[in-house]
Amino acid sequence: MSGKNSLSLTSAILININIMLGAGLFVNSISLSNILGILSPLIYIIVGLLMLPLVLSISKLLRYHSSGSFYEFANIEISKTAGFFASWTYFVGKLASATLNIHFFTHIAQTVIPILRPINNIFLDLIILGIFTVLNMLNMRTGSKIQTLFMILKIVPISFVFLSGGYFLFNSDPLDSYNNLSNLFGNIPASIPFAIYAFTGFEASCSLSKHIKDSKKNGPKAILISFIVTVLMSALYQLLFFISTNNYILPTDQYFQAIPTILSRFSININSLNIIKNFLQMFIASSALGGAYGILYSNSWNLHVLAKNKLVWGYNKISELNKHHIAYLAIIIEAAICIVYLLITAKNNLILPQITALGCTLSYSISVLSYYFLSKKLNNNKTLPIFGLISCIIMLIFCIKSLVSSGLIPFLVFSGIMILGTIMLISNKANKTEAKL
Repeated sequence: MSGKNSLSLTSAILININIMLGAGLFVNSISLSNILGILSPLIYIIVGLLMLPLVLSISKLLRYHSSGSFYEFANIEISKTAGFFASWTYFVGKLASATLNIHFFTHIAQTVIPILRPINNIFLDLIILGIFTVLNMLNMRTGSKIQTLFMILKIVPISFVFLSGGYFLFNSDPLDSYNNLSNLFGNIPASIPFAIYAFTGFEASCSLSKHIKDSKKNGPKAILISFIVTVLMSALYQLLFFISTNNYILPTDQYFQAIPTILSRFSININSLNIIKNFLQMFIASSALGGAYGILYSNSWNLHVLAKNKLVWGYNKISELNKHHIAYLAIIIEAAICIVYLLITAKNNLILPQITALGCTLSYSISVLSYYFLSKKLNNNKTLPIFGLISCIIMLIFCIKSLVSSGLIPFLVFSGIMILGTIMLISNKANKTEAKL
């Protein structure tokens, strides 16, 4: 990979953080504060620790398979079929998150910018998706500059919450209304899925590993550093958000009330309040947009690797690269899948994070199982992958429970995705068998 199209360690970390610090951090703030109160930051630490064996296992895999992809992990250590499903479930599941982030941005933009309100929100989603599709066909260096821009935009609302929390920390007692913590501890299990969704994205360096300079060394570093930074930032953000809004939390889970609730505690005239509110809301929306861009930017390589191994329909075309060394057709297919998600979930966007969580967790599970077989083959200590598998099983239980509780539609959507992948895999294997004969 030429220097022009390679990613530095810093760029890879920014991509990972951008993906993780997307809509989830801001969407979760009011919900977690209402459910857990002063304990709400703890859920990020708990889930961070729960996922740590999984994160460490995948970072270890990158040391042995530095060209890293979910397909390669499972194909080498288990089988080609396992490799296909590890990559396929992640590729399609992660696009549900990109779709949600784009729709999140559109919703906030329409509440802040009056001229956008009469426009159909799906139409606005499609415009953004089209722009991102074009941008993602440019070279890797251009992409990393865009990631830096999104990261800068994201810092503004996060910094506002940090500063507000610091101010109210020294001007009020945030524990006044929460003397009885025993009731709050009982709400922790129900809050775990919120944090699981917020942390999906740490693995972006896997699909980008071969594009990172000194990938054997920097690939694992990118995963660990970005994950730790995101866990700590999420916990601190949630703590300071709670302190800023203590006794002012509204009985609602509507994300757009988060910043206005904090601003209502300051003595600001109504005109200035609206200007600051709209300004901060658009920066929050931009963070979701950055998350969507980061996903589309990295995820196309998961489909590309399947095409290179002749496991998807149209693999000859999908494996082609444009003059910027980008898998352009894989990006177009990403856009097409996002459009399908938009149409299917227009009236219920909560289906999207559930599909993402389950798809990613299945891929994680196959990858950790790959590390277990690798450790067994090398006669290494198998404690880490065993704990990683336990983490994945716990996460799968929560994901499946959440999916089932939402009704038949999300289950049918995810089942359809798996069936399509199975049909492609079987038909391509059959074609190879006929060709040999």
